[in-house]
Amino acid sequence: MHKGATFTQHGHGRIARTNLSKTEIVAILDDPRKYVLLGRNLDDDPALYKLFYSTFDNRCFVAVQNQKTGQVITLLPGHYTSGWWRLPYSARILAQRCFEKACREDEECGSEELYRAKPIGLKIRVRGIFEKPHTQQRPPFITYRKLGSMTLGDFGCAFEDLAQCTVAKRHFLAKTEGEKIVVEGFRCTGLLFACGAWRLYANIDR
Repeated sequence: MHKGATFTQHGHGRIARTNLSKTEIVAILDDPRKYVLLGRNLDDDPALYKLFYSTFDNRCFVAVQNQKTGQVITLLPGHYTSGWWRLPYSARILAQRCFEKACREDEECGSEELYRAKPIGLKIRVRGIFEKPHTQQRPPFITYRKLGSMTLGDFGCAFEDLAQCTVAKRHFLAKTEGEKIVVEGFRCTGLLFACGAWRLYANIDR
């Protein structure tokens, strides 16, 4: 496991896409409270996809980072879509809330030390992310509902692979059918898997 985020030559050139400094980006990517993990490639490419919010840009970005070396390969705008992921509004709001919550915790403890995740336990909490589409009268509305928990290994894959695990997503998506808010016009746009300090977002394909 890498010790901290660094940048490839290509990745360093993509810092200009944000108003964040290199140091600020590293501080976010090294703190699992401040980003949402989107998953990783299933092939031999060890790339992790981390969604994070920038207060200086008021928007989200996706960092593509080599899991083994920690090198950031590139930075993509949060609205970028390619391959297996499409980021709905709820995913970007989730990343913003995680970042803002972590910043409040840092201010309360008065520490400038980077947060280090405790050893990750086996229990994973799962929540459904429900979104009511925007209209001319109001913006989109996001809410969360507990869907239960699981044990790491229940679906035969690593934590960071749950975003692409069809069996796991179908299992918990089936539990959303009984939610009252579905009748009220909300739809489930994603699942949030939480394990220790880590947050993994799984998009729901419709």
